Amino acid sequence: MKIGFFGGAFDPFHLGHLEMAKAAWDQLKLDRILLVPTYSPAHKAKSQFSYEDRIHMLEQATKHLPWLEVSRLESELPQPSFTYRSLVSLHDSYKAQRTPLELTLIIGGDSFQSFKRWHEWQKIERLCKIAVFPRQNAEKEQLSAQEYQLDTDVIWLETPGWPYSSTAIRDVLKDQGCLEDMVPIAVSEWIKEHQQLSKN
Repeated sequence: MKIGFFGGAFDPFHLGHLEMAKAAWDQLKLDRILLVPTYSPAHKAKSQFSYEDRIHMLEQATKHLPWLEVSRLESELPQPSFTYRSLVSLHDSYKAQRTPLELTLIIGGDSFQSFKRWHEWQKIERLCKIAVFPRQNAEKEQLSAQEYQLDTDVIWLETPGWPYSSTAIRDVLKDQGCLEDMVPIAVSEWIKEHQQLSKN
């Protein structure tokens, strides 16, 4: 089974995340991609949306895409959330089912740049391949040297164009602006309803 592991805060899940998942699934010829929202990230501030809210938005946005699976894995493991623990748990689960597993970690160029500061990064590279979305060709050239310092396959993915950062989207949220061009329709509708309820 060829599985992609796509983790992140997804705070909220936006169209850039969705396009990255589609591109990774297509370019890597994966059977499935797991969307794994962080439960209690070790090095990030508290999320704007609760874990359950982020799970709900992910499920609503991807329910028509059978190759995308929303995973609660990180909520079931010791905290804080570390990618290494999640990857080990996945390997153990597939081993128990006697199902061969080929795992690929899907990350952005910024995460790849800091990869050697990740918890148990040397063990991570023994558990999976790493597929990287560089933000632009210049970043790919800058990061390529790091590829040869790792003991796993590094795959460079073609990055779908996306003009908005998660921070920019959260700024629009704070001003209660229009998100329809930034997030999936199901996410936009949920946020509108959530904002309306918070006013009442």
